[in-house]
Amino acid sequence: DWHQGGPDWDRSVVLEKLLDCIERRAEIAAELAALDFIVFSGDLAFSGTKQQFETAWSELLEPLCSRANVPVKRLFIVPGNHDLERSRFDMLPAALAQGVKSRADILPWLVEPDRRQRLLDPFSAYSDLLNKHLPHQAAWACSSLFEAGGLTVGVAGLNSSSMCGRQYPDGSMRDYGGLVVGEPQLSAASKPIEKADVRIFAFHHPFDWLAEFDRNDVKRQVLTAAHFVLCGHVHQPEIRAENGTDGEV
Repeated sequence: DWHQGGPDWDRSVVLEKLLDCIERRAEIAAELAALDFIVFSGDLAFSGTKQQFETAWSELLEPLCSRANVPVKRLFIVPGNHDLERSRFDMLPAALAQGVKSRADILPWLVEPDRRQRLLDPFSAYSDLLNKHLPHQAAWACSSLFEAGGLTVGVAGLNSSSMCGRQYPDGSMRDYGGLVVGEPQLSAASKPIEKADVRIFAFHHPFDWLAEFDRNDVKRQVLTAAHFVLCGHVHQPEIRAENGTDGEV
């Protein structure tokens, strides 16, 4: 979670230390010398503006690829809640201005292309960044296949942030327990990589942040399909291994 805003001296200090550490990664462990790809799990910007994305690209992502010796086409990013431009919310249809209560409420906005475009309108600046620098990716349901270490690797990127910042009938604005990935998006992103030797799913929010109806649909299918699940948002670095009836992840 980088949260690129305006000029920030503290950020520049952290950035240089980060890039230096990545450049000297082989001193930490010899196995890190050759990297195959990079995943950034959301919140590149602070408020989703074009300038923030361009600054984050030139100051963080482009130098990151260079120092890691990873080609830009092997950089994968997904949108976070800070990557949508909330100033565009007033242009959303009334049905999308508040939190959704059921699968039936949100499904048409995920299935029908014209409606989905309205849902994704606050990600316009994010999409512009992708079109300019990462045209093989999208703000919704993207996937990529490539070879690394003699294996086929599949990366599926999902947008868990499309329903962030919505207002509820009681006047509150909350994301926890109200977000949606959606089975249509999951299907579109996972199908192209279903036969990959290594399958990686990336999205910004942990499963707990999804609405219960969506979490029940999505979590089981992701855990069944994935070998690795990458997310961010909570600002707590952690690695966890899960082994259950849905799979080993």
